[in-house]
Amino acid sequence: MPQEIEKTEDKIGCVSSERYAEIVAELRKLVETTSRAQFTIGDCALEVEPMRT
Repeated sequence: MPQEIEKTEDKIGCVSSERYAEIVAELRKLVETTSRAQFTIGDCALEVEPMRT
């Protein structure tokens, strides 16, 4: 059974709302970096081995 997230004025789950905002900001940066890396890898791969029709 999924655990429900407890919300109060000062906490989201087990962390403060400030820490929650820090975590979300850090994770967004990681997702952005990962996405950019995936596109760069794809572009380089296409340069090495062009798509065949």
